[in-house]
Amino acid sequence: MTENGPSPREVAREALNRLQSLADPVKARGAERYFKETVKCFGVRAPEIHALAAGLYGRIKGNWTADRAVELCDILFPRPELEAKAVGALILDRFNKDLGPGFFAKAKGWLAGDLLDNWASVDTFCTQTMGAFLERRPAFVERIKAWSFHRNRWVKRASLVSFIKPAKKAVR
Repeated sequence: MTENGPSPREVAREALNRLQSLADPVKARGAERYFKETVKCFGVRAPEIHALAAGLYGRIKGNWTADRAVELCDILFPRPELEAKAVGALILDRFNKDLGPGFFAKAKGWLAGDLLDNWASVDTFCTQTMGAFLERRPAFVERIKAWSFHRNRWVKRASLVSFIKPAKKAVR
């Protein structure tokens, strides 16, 4: 796989521009009131977020490595808007088969650093990407279970919701 195509910064800029163009202030206020914590939103509906992430992935597929997708998340996760975090998480999930062992510490850093700082962001990221990571790397199961004792509530939540995808497969 080559490292061609648009840079993570360019993709982030494109994502943010598109989210701003789709923004609906009325929907944003409604979504922001829905959360107990302070959350900032563009007011973009979930199907539009998924379509945006899929379109951006189409531009980078075959050119990016998982490391570049992680770089994209390093740019989008610190953003205050819920939808920006979601786009980053959805694109990263498309690279989950290629995430190496070092990704575990990166994920914990995002969570402990409050870059994923609400239940929706944590759940989007953990049910998909972290769940798939645990399925491929069961050696990390005990380490993620230990997160349940972490002082940060988002790390604690991640310790639980990361097992949703593996648990669903075990039930089948």
